[in-house]
Amino acid sequence: MPVSDSGEAVAGKIFINYRRGDDAGFAQALFAHLTQAFPPEALFMDVDNIEPGLDFVRVLNEQVAQCDVLISVIGKDWIEARDEAGTRRLDNPDDFVRVEIESALNQDKRVIPVLVGQAQMPKPDQLPETMKPLARRNAVRLSHERFRSDTQGLIAALQRALESVEDARKAEAEVARLAAEANERRDEERKRDERAQQELESQRKAEQLPKKIEEREAEALNPLQDGEEADGLVVRLRARHSPVIGLAIGLAVFGAIGVWAFNRQTTPVPVLPTPVAVAPVPVQAPAAAPASPRPSPAPAPSSPPAAQSKPEAAGKLPESVPSPEPAPEPSAAPAAQSKSDPAAKLPEPPPSPAPNASASIAVTPLSRISELTLKPKDTFRECANCPEMIVVPAGSYTMGSPGFETGEYPHEGPQHRVTLARPFAVAKFALTFDDWDACAAAGGCGGYKPGDAGWGRGRRPVINVSWHDAEAYVAWLAKLTGKPYRLLTEAEYEYAARGGTRTDYPSGGANCKGCGSQWDSKQTAPVGSFAANGFGLYDMAGNVWEWTEDCYHDSYKGAPADGSAWTGGDCGNRVERGGSWFLTPDYLRFPSRNRLATGYRDDNLGFRVARTLLAR
Repeated sequence: MPVSDSGEAVAGKIFINYRRGDDAGFAQALFAHLTQAFPPEALFMDVDNIEPGLDFVRVLNEQVAQCDVLISVIGKDWIEARDEAGTRRLDNPDDFVRVEIESALNQDKRVIPVLVGQAQMPKPDQLPETMKPLARRNAVRLSHERFRSDTQGLIAALQRALESVEDARKAEAEVARLAAEANERRDEERKRDERAQQELESQRKAEQLPKKIEEREAEALNPLQDGEEADGLVVRLRARHSPVIGLAIGLAVFGAIGVWAFNRQTTPVPVLPTPVAVAPVPVQAPAAAPASPRPSPAPAPSSPPAAQSKPEAAGKLPESVPSPEPAPEPSAAPAAQSKSDPAAKLPEPPPSPAPNASASIAVTPLSRISELTLKPKDTFRECANCPEMIVVPAGSYTMGSPGFETGEYPHEGPQHRVTLARPFAVAKFALTFDDWDACAAAGGCGGYKPGDAGWGRGRRPVINVSWHDAEAYVAWLAKLTGKPYRLLTEAEYEYAARGGTRTDYPSGGANCKGCGSQWDSKQTAPVGSFAANGFGLYDMAGNVWEWTEDCYHDSYKGAPADGSAWTGGDCGNRVERGGSWFLTPDYLRFPSRNRLATGYRDDNLGFRVARTLLAR
């Protein structure tokens, strides 16, 4: 097995793609050197002896799928190589070299062009449409003069690539394990909810029983209904209780016959008792039925929406919404007061609560049903002054830089696979001065009013805010709406910024030093001045750096694979993403990252908010 820089064995396979007749000697020499660093079973060089009747394109796809890295050996005649008919081989969809490279690109495999001799890297217009992404791959050159040292550099790059793939596999396995545990927890919670619902239903029936008893008692004390005559009552009772009455009469007759027969046998001559005079007792009219002393239950106070549970891919949770104070128990009824007492007064109502500045903001949080039916690219806003949010779909991507591209830094690697198992919501735009000023006016955000550097407020991104300022804003927003607003995690930010693409640079324009906009190197641009990305998000690169939730680490070794915030490490420094208006385009690359102290404020530094969504 290949061995990483740390001395650990690295699993993985390498596919060597080359064209026969085009510097094949280089390919054979390269294969011989690779066998000294990798076991033979880790190398695929030729796909020969395809069984008759099989689709060779399918077979090639399967062989490429078994590998983790594809090396494309490009000689001086690679681009213009032609077949017997004089047609360029790359233009033939069934050309083996083309099929293998297209398969690797489609499967998102690492593809490393290896230029041998004086070969040049092909330009996009020299390649078929399906192979154009190859032109954007950084190449490794092998020369006759430095073949051994060049090969050693390639071997080191392959070892890093295979190590990254192995880390991604482990991360995916961990995500699967966590997902299985989450499913088990959800099943347990569902069972607890069902038991709680059954207990609630039993309690409800028990609470209704005294009321039914009271109704029966009241009916017994006053059997006549309004406007009903005695004959009607007899008919009603007879209809209601006729089966019971019939049974009672039958039992009485049967018992009487049995007693008569028994008396005839045991007592032939009955003895009559001597009558005794009884003084008449005056009969009084029955008193009216007293009113039930049990007061009607007061309606339960309405509760705000429950705080959401912490998701698998969430960052810092905002403060939960405080529950309202329970209504006081009704006190016992005061002693009856004489109607002639003019000083008798009812107790005064409690004083009204003090006005709240946030109460003036119209809040319209999503209902549970509305939230569960959200689809990717759906938008919502949960209060008049809240940021507009857009739903970003779940997905998986390769985070970070590969380790050999121009402009990258060591802390951008190693590359690793990140899987975001649930959709989440992201603000369409970086937070604006309008958004921030609404928070400060409502008594939130510590009342802090950041300066605008003389560029204006309104729809420009808020600047001069620290990480602590950003946390204060999302905490205020979460408390106002009762929903789990927060900062983006670093993994969520890169995933959202890419917008579903595999490129490393944004398209559609940006504000940076040399981007070509009217604001370059001068000031911030109003949010939404450039085209949105594939997820419908604006300005994810350029304009202002944006704070994320993550503590800073100088590499991704050990980083979470589920997109959650990495909160261990150097938490006095937090990660920013996106580049800014005065930096060069290299800083706008999607894997580019920066670190700053949590209390730092600057005119190129802002943030945007995210929101965890309910799990379906």
